[in-house]
Amino acid sequence: MNIKGIIEKRVSVRTFDESRELSPVVVEDIKQSISNATTPFGDGFTIDFKKFDLKGPQTPSTYGTISGASWYLLMGIRDDDMAALAAGYGMEKVVLRATELGLGTCWMALTFKGSDFTKGTQMPDDEPLRIISPVGYPARKRKMLESITRMTLGSAKRKPMDDLFSEGEFGNPVKEGNKFYEALAMMRLAPSAKNTQPWRALVRGDEVWFYYEQKTEASVLDLGIGLCHFDLTIKEDGHEGIWEKSVNAPEKQGYIPVVKFTLKG
Repeated sequence: MNIKGIIEKRVSVRTFDESRELSPVVVEDIKQSISNATTPFGDGFTIDFKKFDLKGPQTPSTYGTISGASWYLLMGIRDDDMAALAAGYGMEKVVLRATELGLGTCWMALTFKGSDFTKGTQMPDDEPLRIISPVGYPARKRKMLESITRMTLGSAKRKPMDDLFSEGEFGNPVKEGNKFYEALAMMRLAPSAKNTQPWRALVRGDEVWFYYEQKTEASVLDLGIGLCHFDLTIKEDGHEGIWEKSVNAPEKQGYIPVVKFTLKG
């Protein structure tokens, strides 16, 4: 499956089939994808993959939001913006690989008891646990709580392209046929905290300036998730580019510049 198909297939899953175990081959594949989770934005994050006994005394708490998952991705992040950006990008690569394998995932930043998940886990001292994601086979039917959660968060609703991405000047929509249109369309499908979709972009020629709006504490990380979709799509389309921190970015009130992408050749 190509990257666009994988991105379009990925949805947040909260109800899992407890009867279907992950095979050793699948577990090793996920662990290998963690090893391959390099980013254009450096590091500052650590991802672990851990199994919990759902019937044991140390069952981790997600306050009832997740059902049937025994395997979890755990991510510690250093406390700075570039680490958060890199973390979003890196873990989404793992999430997309899990999706390709037919597995469900769900980014979680708040609704879990951290001390339950950190027992026996070796995270660097300066990279505390901030994100988890269950990993497993989706159940055939969602539980009522999952359906209510999706409706509350508007998980199936996306802002239109014209609200997120501009060409030339802010407010001027990126037109279909633009060399970056498909990559930005895939960025639009990225998950984000409370479905806030904080990423913004301005296209000028061979350059794309990326910004975020401060919607939640996870907005920079969410931008990193979106940039993973953008970058992987660009690469699959046979293009390469240079990433660099934003300097003298075009300004718009409420938009916080982070990085710029310049197409090669």
